Amino acid sequence: MEKDLRLKDLNPTYNDFLNFIDKLKNKEPFSFAHFNDGEASIMFTLKRTISRGNQEYSEELRERLKKSFLISNKNFYRGLPCPACSEEMYNDCINYLKNNSDIDYSITHACVFHNNYSNGNHLFIDALKKYNSITFIANERFNLENLCSGTGLDKDKCKYILVPGKNAFEFISEIENHNFNDCELVILLCGPVGRILAGEYFEKYPKTTFLCLGSYFDNILYGISYEYHNPSYGWCSTCCSY
Repeated sequence: MEKDLRLKDLNPTYNDFLNFIDKLKNKEPFSFAHFNDGEASIMFTLKRTISRGNQEYSEELRERLKKSFLISNKNFYRGLPCPACSEEMYNDCINYLKNNSDIDYSITHACVFHNNYSNGNHLFIDALKKYNSITFIANERFNLENLCSGTGLDKDKCKYILVPGKNAFEFISEIENHNFNDCELVILLCGPVGRILAGEYFEKYPKTTFLCLGSYFDNILYGISYEYHNPSYGWCSTCCSY
């Protein structure tokens, strides 16, 4: 029987969000990467820049994104663009999965964490506090002390790897073989590089959880509030509301 790829359970996204919170609380390894409109545009329409203009297009980037998108593991969750707000990009993702239907895949909403920031950030942070080892992969503006101060995470349990804020994909060869044997949780805040590595790392380290969260912590780190704090941004009233 053909898989039903509609995001039926994502109205609201809170259901999937709570599922991820339970996995985190139980330290059940999984990987999440949001292939939102920027990544979909590079994979399927060859847009030249994404990540707010910080990542330029290359054919290698496109192929690595598409390869990671198709990783066969039911515990690797691809976050797809909103089917109401970005119907064409959503359909591009769905059709690509259908044309590679032999893979074992799990899908969710690209902004499942962002869209539940207001009503669920406290649950998310409490779940993170259960981990004894967290590694952040982020751009050079990242400040671990600010993050821990703003979240209550134990700084002694956290470490970080920095990549360039501009065209980080050019740096990927220096971190793609990083050893995570002793790390329980990896949080990627590094644009499309994070989408690629969340899947590739999980193949190598299936006992480690990888979360590609993009701008989730930007309000704490940089004082910047993006769309998940701004109801006037133009979300639809079905799956993007919070």
